[in-house]
Amino acid sequence: MTDDFDEFFDDELAEAESVPEPASDNVAEADVRRPSSEPAALANSDPARPQRQSPPFWMVLAIAGISLVLGVVIGYLVGTTVTINELGSREPEAASEDASVEMPEGHPDIELDDEGNAKVVDGSAAPVSNDPLTLANNFFDMGMSAMNGAKSEEDQLKARDVFKQAIVHYDEYLANNASPAAEVDRAICVFYAGEHEQAIADLEAFVARDATFAPAWANLGMFYESHGDADKAEKAYRKAVGTAAEDDTYGVGDYARERLEALSK
Repeated sequence: MTDDFDEFFDDELAEAESVPEPASDNVAEADVRRPSSEPAALANSDPARPQRQSPPFWMVLAIAGISLVLGVVIGYLVGTTVTINELGSREPEAASEDASVEMPEGHPDIELDDEGNAKVVDGSAAPVSNDPLTLANNFFDMGMSAMNGAKSEEDQLKARDVFKQAIVHYDEYLANNASPAAEVDRAICVFYAGEHEQAIADLEAFVARDATFAPAWANLGMFYESHGDADKAEKAYRKAVGTAAEDDTYGVGDYARERLEALSK
């Protein structure tokens, strides 16, 4: 798949090279081990976490796993109105010492058992949904919170298990629905569950079918970058910039330009 995908990139090179070069402004160094921080986060601030819209068209930009060189840097994009910078320096959701996960308003509080299974804490105000996409998104959020609160390798493994549960629900949803956002979110879960090569292959297959969805290119670039493949990362980021120029609903254009600038140094 990778060899075929290299040919796909070569076919697209002329179009990618037409993308303007990134601005020369300095990009802040990414926060390390702050899963709720946007890449190149701005000065500390604490904007309120926006509530997801319905349907939940949202996208998480995931640069690297906990054990990878770039560290853990996550940024949430919610709906069509929130930009990267607005969410860039949000305080992370906390995991308490008793392994419960404090979720944002509107989400159930979560407790992880010894096997890494996530359960809703009794008395939580938020109802548990049977909708597979809602469940998938909630498990995604739980995984991010659990990963952020991980204090040991065992905690990290538990967080991976939560992402695996999210994948199950994304699969259930995608079996009957076509959703680029859900498909890319699923690939991010695969990456954070530890299957990095599979996550890359999944996004390569996605952009081969649909080269117009900017978040797919941005996340693929991040996956490549985390694996040290700067050439492929640059090509993917340029595609993200190019497709975002047509439709930047998820606000990934500026981020891709920042990464291009960083790679050029």
